[in-house]
Amino acid sequence: ARDITARRQVDLDQSNLLEAEVARRTADLATAIEEEAAILDSASVGIVVMKDRRIVRTNRRMDEMFGYPAGAQVGQATRIWYASDADWAAVGEEVASLVWAGRTHRRELEVQRRDGSRFWVRMSGRAIDLAQPEKGMVGIIEDITAERAAAEEMQRARQLAEEAARVKSDFLANMSHEIRTPMNAIVGMAYLTLRTGLTERQRGYVEKIQVASQHLLGIINDILDFSKIEAGKLVVEHVPFTLDRVLDNVTGLIAGKTAEKELELIVDVADEVPNALVGDPLRVGQILINFAKIGRAHV
Repeated sequence: ARDITARRQVDLDQSNLLEAEVARRTADLATAIEEEAAILDSASVGIVVMKDRRIVRTNRRMDEMFGYPAGAQVGQATRIWYASDADWAAVGEEVASLVWAGRTHRRELEVQRRDGSRFWVRMSGRAIDLAQPEKGMVGIIEDITAERAAAEEMQRARQLAEEAARVKSDFLANMSHEIRTPMNAIVGMAYLTLRTGLTERQRGYVEKIQVASQHLLGIINDILDFSKIEAGKLVVEHVPFTLDRVLDNVTGLIAGKTAEKELELIVDVADEVPNALVGDPLRVGQILINFAKIGRAHV
């Protein structure tokens, strides 16, 4: 009897120890679960665990984004996030092909809240354990509605700026064309007038008119070129021309200014430079005029 009593006491003690260990481990597990839940709920993005396209677990942010009470999404199919069966099926096929191949699925798409309103999210998902598909996958979902709205606003602003630049370029081009026509007439009339009988004073006046009008015509051409460059339509000509003719035009434009400053204008062309060239005489002349302007400013 004493032996039986002793054995029963030992069994009772062992049972009490086992119950105490179970209680301790249960308390530790509950604490770990609470800590994990606190960590998940403090995240600024939605976190969801899914299995067979059914929601197993969500954090607080996930429920807030989709407009559900805490835990109300658990047990439901992920179909509740999509506006149509077709959208849900399309995403499911892509997710399966990537996630179960060991890759991370990422995409931006428009989803719906519980009340049917739409918003944009950036979604990424990955398998929890490729060796154990039954564990499902974890998804990270971020609300990017404000981000997309800002990007769209920036795109609209860029389009408006590009349109404004195009209008400005078109205006400059049209204005340059309109002004260049009468300026060509002035240059031509001055040239014809110089071929008539004029007094010395009249000839000096007409020559000054011709030089000034040619200079102004060069400015107009510069404006036109600028507008063409902005529009990406500047074309460089490829035509035969003589260097002498270009140099004559350049000296004609700046001779008046050099004379006013009592400077001597000398054009020195190296012997190896050919007179007959092929290219864009207008652009060559503009470059030489710009160099001449720089030289005068330096003097």
